[in-house]
Amino acid sequence: MSRLVWIFDLDNTLHDATPYIFPHINRSMTAYLQQHLGLDQQAASELRVHYWRRYGATLSGLMKHHGTDPRHFLWHTHQFPQLPPMVLREPRLRHVLKKLPGRKLLFSNAPQHYVHAVLRLLRVDDPRFADLGVWRAQRGLARYPDFAILSNSLDFPIPPALTSGGRKATVFTSGKPSPDRVRAIEARLGRVIVAGDQRVEGARLVQRLAELGYGTIYSSAGPQVLHALVSDGMLNRLYLTHAHRLLGGRPFASILEGRLLEPPAGMKIHHIYLDAQALGGLGQVLTSYDRVDDAVQ
Repeated sequence: MSRLVWIFDLDNTLHDATPYIFPHINRSMTAYLQQHLGLDQQAASELRVHYWRRYGATLSGLMKHHGTDPRHFLWHTHQFPQLPPMVLREPRLRHVLKKLPGRKLLFSNAPQHYVHAVLRLLRVDDPRFADLGVWRAQRGLARYPDFAILSNSLDFPIPPALTSGGRKATVFTSGKPSPDRVRAIEARLGRVIVAGDQRVEGARLVQRLAELGYGTIYSSAGPQVLHALVSDGMLNRLYLTHAHRLLGGRPFASILEGRLLEPPAGMKIHHIYLDAQALGGLGQVLTSYDRVDDAVQ
């Protein structure tokens, strides 16, 4: 039996979400901000984009600044009365997935009702796409991985989703945080650790996580967290997907946000894969890069 495990994202991996799905979600998020924050359409759209650029996800900004319930937000922004014609599937997707050896897992931050609906339309709604929590439990792991939150201000809401499922949380902050706020967070969420004077420093963050017993750390956070890791030499491998599309307009978002890196961080290609059939035949390139030490550059 193959020990190989494939972990797939859903949108823009198993189907092309750019033409119809993503614009619909963007409109739904804008409408949600209009309704729940009392904004007009332009202000709501600008705030949606601002939070996306600032935190890597609009929902993250809403949770931090407005205490938005993530389940409520995801439910209302992922309603698709006319979903079937909006899902663009590759004709040979099911055949290709069947030929891949090993287990197939699906990892998505979309709500379950949307994920299962899309899988049914893609005709890959079968046991080969196992629940990631079940897969972890079968290997003696906690159903959900532990997680870390980085916050210089400690000013963020604690929705029930963060504390469900027995997940362990560690909050990293900087400076001299308010003792009252630290006690409130530790009572509801998890320990608070100072890992920097002016900002959370990547090196101190990784060091403290290692001391807590974590051997492998994955980051899916925004450009400021990535900059903290890269600038302190803590990023070992970077995964990037390059979609074959050109975008215009403003603002421009980079994967790094922070001061200029001097010298620049050198990255060497580890793996590269051309998915020529993705995005309706436009294709996309899936790459992974390894960090190159300064002495080698």
